[in-house]
Amino acid sequence: MKNSDWDIREAFDLMKLAKLNNNLQLFLENRDKILVSGDELFDIIPNYLMLDKLGCAPNFCGRKIKKGSTLYRIREYDKTTNFSDASQWTAPPIDKRRQSRANKKEQEALYLASSELLCLWETHIKKGDKYAIATYECLEDITVGSLSLLDSENININIAAFVLNAFLVAPARKEKENVEVFEYLDKYFGRVLPKDLKIEDGILLSYKFGVMNQEYKYYDLTNQICDVIMKFFPDGIMYSSCYMPLETMGLNCSENNIVLYRSGIEKVQYRSCDIKICDHDHSTLIPIKTIIEDYNRMPDKFKARFFAK
Repeated sequence: MKNSDWDIREAFDLMKLAKLNNNLQLFLENRDKILVSGDELFDIIPNYLMLDKLGCAPNFCGRKIKKGSTLYRIREYDKTTNFSDASQWTAPPIDKRRQSRANKKEQEALYLASSELLCLWETHIKKGDKYAIATYECLEDITVGSLSLLDSENININIAAFVLNAFLVAPARKEKENVEVFEYLDKYFGRVLPKDLKIEDGILLSYKFGVMNQEYKYYDLTNQICDVIMKFFPDGIMYSSCYMPLETMGLNCSENNIVLYRSGIEKVQYRSCDIKICDHDHSTLIPIKTIIEDYNRMPDKFKARFFAK
């Protein structure tokens, strides 16, 4: 970070020269310098979007969901709905497609998860609540985009993926279920400005992004990030949950959210649905508070260890 204007101009010039001479290594080295340039970590987000407009954004990595894998979707129970009807488990119709983390208003998207437990956390199901949980089978391998797997040989790509992932999975003020979460986070972090975001925040960076983000602008930026990822991986995107955000530390997590777009939706099939009563309270504050407290007890040498080169 903190490259001078001269460094950035020079990097652009070297990118142009490398393209003319078909020098891929020089081109990528300078592209990645531009990606992480700026005075603040937050600058990586507009840099990424700018590089996409220039046609040279990095594609980071894809992750394969294997044929035969089971994915899950949860809905609040409603006695007037026949949840055993497969038509209840298709992607929402166009008039029900509200803007969310990985889709714009009216954009077709099917939000799934790798486990029933993650579905419960994401929907804040309380003890005693009734819910419908459906399973889907992957009919073939599905390759989805991800920001979580880091390339240990490229520190600039590591940093960019870390920051973009932390921003993408941050808790959203827009969700009414997060009122209690933000009462805690606002009190814990206070006012957060771009200058307050540090690599050393590690697993806490997504929560600091959440505190900093404005209520009605956050999804506009996550939608733009997902649009870039979707150009490389049209089937969909996989991202970790802010309730289990191990991937913000560069660690693979077995619990992931998956959003599928049209070509990915065609590769899964609804299998069954169960109606259940929740036997535990899945308050959103419990895991977030635990993560913050545990991280602060962690020795400094283990924090943000992937960027200590």
